[in-house]
Formats: sequence, C-alpha cells, structure tokens
Amino acid sequence: LSDWNLEPSGELGVVCDNEGWEYASSFSGFGQRQQGRALRRDVDSCRRRRWRRVRCEQLPDLADPQRPLSVVWEVIPDAATGRTVIEVGSTLRVRNCTGEAIMVGAFSQAWQGGRLCGTVEAHETMHVPVTLAYALSLGFLLEESYDAAQAAQVGNFPLASPGTDGGVGAG
Repeated sequence: LSDWNLEPSGELGVVCDNEGWEYASSFSGFGQRQQGRALRRDVDSCRRRRWRRVRCEQLPDLADPQRPLSVVWEVIPDAATGRTVIEVGSTLRVRNCTGEAIMVGAFSQAWQGGRLCGTVEAHETMHVPVTLAYALSLGFLLEESYDAAQAAQVGNFPLASPGTDGGVGAG
C-alpha cells in the first residue's frame, strides 16, 4: 500500500495550478467541461484535486503457516482396497499441449533460484504444488534437454529466474 500522492488531473498551469487544484464556479461546472481552470477567479466557489493511492496484495511468506491457500481436491475411490483417496492440489494448473514431456519450474523474488514443480507428460495436466502456488512466474524446459532425475533430487529448477540472464518463463 503506497502513500497518498497528488495526481494532477490535467496539465499544470492550464487545467490545474502548481498545487494540483482546479477551480470552477460550481461543482456542476466541473462536469460541463470535464475539467476546471488553473487560475482562481472571484466567482469560483469550488475547487478540487485528485489524490491517488496504489494498492497491491502482498504475497504471503512461504514459511508462514497461517498463510491462506486455495486448493482443489479430487476424491478417488480405490475399488481394490476399498479406501478413498483424496488428491489435493493448487488451483494453478499447467496443461502440456506438446508431444514432449516438459519440466515446470516456479520463480519468486523471495526464493533463491527456481523451484521444481514437476514434470508434465505430453497432453497431460498437472496441478502446481500447493506450496509453490504463490510463484510470480513459471519456467518451462523440455525434459530431454536436462537430467530430470538430478533436478528432482535437488528440488531446484535448472534455469535462472525470468528477467535474469538465462531465464525462460511465462509469468
């Protein structure tokens, strides 16, 4: 959340004065011209100026156990054992429409490097793991061009974050 900042609604000195004020003889006068005057006259009884505040959601810390998580689940009855399996995943899904397996990595400014989300087989869909659903961007890499077993052991994605040298991604 930013501080309130004055945002002049027109060209300084033409539509508003150097403090951002517009003047008019009545409030309806602002609507007729869509703007006021920069210079105050004796007949003016109204003035206005525009303030702006930028709001954006702060991403929760991944280590915060109280952070809210949106999840989806699928209930799968297992006829062989009589048990019911519930698969839980994030609402973020990646669909692979190619003929090759693709490794998916997640990136955030809060992390050092990328995190491996998993591999999406050709023509399959994968839910990004719940713990990585707050990533700012995703990166994709053909599985055949990298040792997937090595990446899975380490848990890191082999590319740099998007926006740095060597980065690939779609955010």
